[in-house]
Amino acid sequence: MQTPCKFDANCNRRDDPSHMKKYSHSEDVEDSDDDDIFVHEDARTPCKFGTNCNRRDDKSHMEKYSHSHELDDCDNNISPKHEVRHPCKFGADCYRKKPSHFQKYSHPPSVVQPKPQENVLANKHNTPSYWGKNALSQSYLEVDVNPHSSEFKTISDLLNSTIGHHGNKWGTINGRDPAHFIVTQITRIHNKNLWEEYCFKKKRIMDRNNNRLEDLESSRYLQNHPLLVPLLDVKANEYWLFHGSDSKIHQVLLKNGYDPRVSNVWGMFGGGFYLAENSSKSNQYIPCPGCQQNCISHEPHCKCKEQEDFQYLIILYRTLLGDVHIVKEYKSEIYRGTDVHHPVRRPPQRRNSEELYDSVMGECRKYGGDRLNYREFVVYDAGQAYPEYVIQFKRSTKKIGPQFDMKCVIDSCHTLLTTYSS
Repeated sequence: MQTPCKFDANCNRRDDPSHMKKYSHSEDVEDSDDDDIFVHEDARTPCKFGTNCNRRDDKSHMEKYSHSHELDDCDNNISPKHEVRHPCKFGADCYRKKPSHFQKYSHPPSVVQPKPQENVLANKHNTPSYWGKNALSQSYLEVDVNPHSSEFKTISDLLNSTIGHHGNKWGTINGRDPAHFIVTQITRIHNKNLWEEYCFKKKRIMDRNNNRLEDLESSRYLQNHPLLVPLLDVKANEYWLFHGSDSKIHQVLLKNGYDPRVSNVWGMFGGGFYLAENSSKSNQYIPCPGCQQNCISHEPHCKCKEQEDFQYLIILYRTLLGDVHIVKEYKSEIYRGTDVHHPVRRPPQRRNSEELYDSVMGECRKYGGDRLNYREFVVYDAGQAYPEYVIQFKRSTKKIGPQFDMKCVIDSCHTLLTTYSS
């Protein structure tokens, strides 16, 4: 017969087998045959070093001595004990969130044990399944996409289904807006460092928005006014977006990533990295390979001969928009700034918060914007966009093939896109 312990439920020696064998407590489990929770009767002598013992891989030591909170030991043929969790004295008000605390103490059902945080670095090699296995076995690799593959067709269709009209001014062919882009090559970029940086940034955006980004006002707005390009991940507002620039800087963008610190600060939204949902808008920023003109910030039009044979490069980026600041009423003094020595280099502050938005979207006139005919997207932090594809194409004024069904194009993209796999 056990003697009632004078400390009862407040006893602090309930992890001492010899004490528990001698004394009873009011909250002891009645059915000791329950394999899930029972007081372990152990004839071994408690080891004075407890969980700090460094001889737990010594079979003879383990047969002789017991250790508090002994869990699955290495192959010592000693069955692990099942221990009673003591009620936490703080109950529902407990502030201890360590897993070890939850292993030792019980809490009301309202207190949820936190899940271990995903280790970003442990998952840094997770890539889209269509990249293939061991996609990041090299630090940098350019993979030519098979022109007969569904991947090639999907990216090519996305490029051509987002062409708009721009007034026959920049990015033209023989003075006219292109009606079609003839894709001659698609290269997929595997950049280990940039991908890891991108994954880290993605998790930070998700964490900063408490993994509830889809509930924010900007996300609901984008759901009601969807982009032309597919939504890759609703948890981060991740999209494919186009970027056009001089091919001379492409190797820097592909190997080192864009650097907002050296960006042109006199864009509409200050010093950031600019992207578009319309391939034709990004096309306007690509200079003629012959005369280096015919692009925004340079002279319009091009007088070069045989323009139909010129090849151009455009980059398709995975982009993390996160919580987007949507601009319908543009004010230069706010979004570009007035002081050349202190230009705008970050998104605005969120309303009623000291935190910043993750990106900026200049809204087009179709959806109530007052300046832009086509949407413009800007990110300000390095690592927020990953250059996944480089598309080589020719401009053409002839519409080739039937009119694109945007729903079919998006469905094709979603067929290609799959959950990240190791």
